[in-house]
Amino acid sequence: MQATALRTLAYTCRLRGELDRARVAVALSIALCREHSLRESELRGIALRAAIASDAGQLAEASAGFSEARKRGDLPMARRALWEAEHLIRCGEIDRARALTEANLTACMELEWRGHAAHCETLLGSLDVADPSLLHL
Repeated sequence: MQATALRTLAYTCRLRGELDRARVAVALSIALCREHSLRESELRGIALRAAIASDAGQLAEASAGFSEARKRGDLPMARRALWEAEHLIRCGEIDRARALTEANLTACMELEWRGHAAHCETLLGSLDVADPSLLHL
């Protein structure tokens, strides 16, 4: 499916720091999804678009995107939950980021999605190290 390929391209460009190219690819993916009534794929695209906006420092736009995806029925899980948790950290919402990541870790462990679980553990470890209260144990 071309919409999935475009979303994958957007994700890859995001990882490479090519945010303008990522935005174009995800916008095309979302448009195709809307044209063909591919609701779940569209919601994934909306969440990825929000992650890209967060990476670019456009935190209000990112928050609106994650909120839109949730309101339309998208439940954060796996990579999608990690994107939102990373955004919440940028917004200073550490407790929400931690809770989302802990729930995500549990789900990923149950499904034996080891790569996603490892990413969750890395994110949680980063939160722990950044917590000044841990320096005085």
